[in-house]
Amino acid sequence: MPELPEVETVRRILLEKMPKKKIYDVLIYRNKNVFPSSSAFINGVVGRKFVNLSRRGKYLLFHLDDGQIVLSHLRMEGHYEFRAPGEGMKKYDILKYVYSDGSGLVYVDSRRFGTLELLASKEDLVSTSVGKLGPEPLDLDLDDFYIALQKRNDPIKEALLDQTLVAGIGNIYDSEILFAAKIHPLEPCKNIKKDQLPLLKEAMVNILGRAIELGGSTIDTFHPDLGVDGRMQLELKAYDQEGMPCPRCGKKIRRIMLGGRGTYYCPHCQKRMHAPLVLGVTGPIHAGKSTVSAYYVNQGFALFDADKEVKELYRDKQVQKDIKKLLGRGAFLKGKVNADYMRLALSEKKKKKALENYLDPLLLKKAKKAIADCKAPGIVLDIPRLFPSGFGDLCDEVILVESQESTRAKRLFDEGRDVDGLMKLNASYPLSEARKRATYIIENEGSKAALEEKLSKIKLG
Repeated sequence: MPELPEVETVRRILLEKMPKKKIYDVLIYRNKNVFPSSSAFINGVVGRKFVNLSRRGKYLLFHLDDGQIVLSHLRMEGHYEFRAPGEGMKKYDILKYVYSDGSGLVYVDSRRFGTLELLASKEDLVSTSVGKLGPEPLDLDLDDFYIALQKRNDPIKEALLDQTLVAGIGNIYDSEILFAAKIHPLEPCKNIKKDQLPLLKEAMVNILGRAIELGGSTIDTFHPDLGVDGRMQLELKAYDQEGMPCPRCGKKIRRIMLGGRGTYYCPHCQKRMHAPLVLGVTGPIHAGKSTVSAYYVNQGFALFDADKEVKELYRDKQVQKDIKKLLGRGAFLKGKVNADYMRLALSEKKKKKALENYLDPLLLKKAKKAIADCKAPGIVLDIPRLFPSGFGDLCDEVILVESQESTRAKRLFDEGRDVDGLMKLNASYPLSEARKRATYIIENEGSKAALEEKLSKIKLG
């Protein structure tokens, strides 16, 4: 979605190119996008001229010569195109302002989410969504901003996306602003200190200003013939930089999901206040995760062991009842796990997926509580399915432990375990995703001492 810099860039170019002549006709190709009604819109606009174009947050305000305003919200993919005389309608056209020579200004929207609303005067903006917008970053009063943050407990990343708090910031610049201000995206608003706000505002103003200078960073889908090239995307330091070295410290940029949006940050430069460092440990079965977890526990970390937590859940009568519905009554016998039955049931992809979908939210809730209650400087999340389960989004750093399949099979054999069954059960481990998203990848083909030697060279935090 276009953010303040993209909308401002479009505004400046449209204002320069937009004809200052009477609108001869208005062709509306999709009534649902036009307010208050197609007939009212046409009657109000025909015969008038656009004399100015302003912006408020992510909205464009087309000013007519009689004081009326057309309020335009581009939403996801909306954009404007100039059409020469004789050019016909195209697939995603929503509305066309037609001039006497047959040329036109067309609003195009492939997603059809954008809106155009005719208002009688500037005063009517108060009753629209524009009237609910917070101040623009440049006009932000830090005392008022601090008071507003103290009333919220949601993550600062989500708060900056709230257009009633501050107008114009979207997901891309949200990540960039917090990176520049060295604030963790998950930091609760009420934890933000007043002396952090000048730097936060400075980051907003500088980054958004620079983005405007460079024509934004997401222009490609909504500028077609305006001549904008979106060069800000070449200067992004955090957004979409997962796995790349942080420009400040060299640590890998992390990506997590927050509120359904990809969120990027540096776990070293953007540390949580009053929170432990969360270290995820993952890898295929018998790669050496337990050894890695034990190493950090000896270093003073707390431990959240997914296997142990699952066993505890299996003792719960309601959990047993629910799992029997998913996998069959044989999953538990006399209140205890029927290991042979479970292993056979989980060899079926559908049943395995059903169990994962059931257990993951329960484990995630337990993990979040363990992190919140942790008094140690760090906590290890020992979880095989770290990323598919959503646990990866809780982690500041992640260690992926790898070893050859033959090595893991031998370890299972030496322990007298069911080699074929366990290796088959683990065949779906998402190794490629783990390699992409892990902060550190460690090969574990040797002894415990050799593995611990490798761990001793890692500098966390």
